[in-house]
Amino acid sequence: MGVFFLTRSSHFLESVRKMSRVSDRVETYFKLNRLFLSSIGLWPYQTPWESRMGLSVLFAFTSSLFFMQFLGMLEVRNNMDDVIECLSPLGVAILCGIKVVNAVTNSDKMKNLLTKIQKDWDVSVVSDQETTIVKRYAEEGVKLTKMYAYVMYTGMSFFILPPILSNLQLANSSENKTETRRRLPYIAADYIDTEKYFYLMTLHAYVATVFFVTIIIGVDSTFTVYQQHGCAKFAILRYRLTRIIEPGNLDVDLNPPEIDDFVYKRTKLCIYLHKEAIRYACEIESAYTTAQLFQVGACCLLMSITGLHAVTKLAKPEELVRYFAVILLLMLHLLSYSWPSHELMDQSLSVHRATYEIEWFRVSIRTRKLLLQMMARSLEVCEITAGKFCLMSMENYCSILSNSMSYFTLLSSMQE
Repeated sequence: MGVFFLTRSSHFLESVRKMSRVSDRVETYFKLNRLFLSSIGLWPYQTPWESRMGLSVLFAFTSSLFFMQFLGMLEVRNNMDDVIECLSPLGVAILCGIKVVNAVTNSDKMKNLLTKIQKDWDVSVVSDQETTIVKRYAEEGVKLTKMYAYVMYTGMSFFILPPILSNLQLANSSENKTETRRRLPYIAADYIDTEKYFYLMTLHAYVATVFFVTIIIGVDSTFTVYQQHGCAKFAILRYRLTRIIEPGNLDVDLNPPEIDDFVYKRTKLCIYLHKEAIRYACEIESAYTTAQLFQVGACCLLMSITGLHAVTKLAKPEELVRYFAVILLLMLHLLSYSWPSHELMDQSLSVHRATYEIEWFRVSIRTRKLLLQMMARSLEVCEITAGKFCLMSMENYCSILSNSMSYFTLLSSMQE
């Protein structure tokens, strides 16, 4: 009796341990995402203490920089050019705040998505070919994460380097340095002694900027990885549908006993997998749709405002490069949500094509009825939207860029 109790207890503890972390196979493909999110306290499998500690450090740096930039904007509120210069970093800070709030409020949903991915790796994948499919999409997610991080951090360096180079040039110049103030990365309020606290304020601004970019990379890349796994689920379903009938068997029994109707059983399993894939896509939609509505609106306005400010810096190439980099990063940010969502939509539609191509005349009557149900259900596309209002797709991505250009033109005419 004691041995039985110990055995059952060990099995229970092992199941709890597996649910409290990502398995080693999944961890291989989520290593970078875990690194980015853990550094800012947003990894779903962090302990509450680790999460609070990471969020506290994140909040201390980012909120203080936001407050300093806001005070600077109030100081120059009568100068429209300076106000526009302040709006871009403030808008990016608000964008990152939306991401953090969404990640915190939907942490249970994020954790549930990771749990489903782990379950698919451990249970749902039953053949070498299916393992290859899941690995292919997982490896693509890793590549996209690396590329996204590289481009984002490179763009950040283009934004923060010009002030550093300007200060180095000032330090090496022979001009009267008392008449020329060193340049901070942002506009500060006049009542702050920027000369006295220059190095402290500069270091604080750059550390906070790294935090902001890490938020964007961590949240966006994890969304992309979730989407890639959703595509893998539909790809596996399509693979099973293409092999639902054994090749070479031309004998057709329209009403075989259900226990001997293996095609019927495989079809029922495909329907179950289809429901699971749809449910997984709906959970992604539920976790991100509200935040995406605000992010799309913020990005659209930020691109217009930043473009307007860049036009005023045409005579200063080093400044033009800074804000041009911000515009490109905002475009990439929108693309990181639109392209994976569009791919998931295409993969869900491919299930209908695969079901349609099944040789229905070689299956039983009961199987045909199931296939008709599946064809009807697969016509409903799995969509990722921004607040149930804007479909995240490549078509709408181009429309958003077009609208941003329209707003830019309007703001330019108003400024003139």
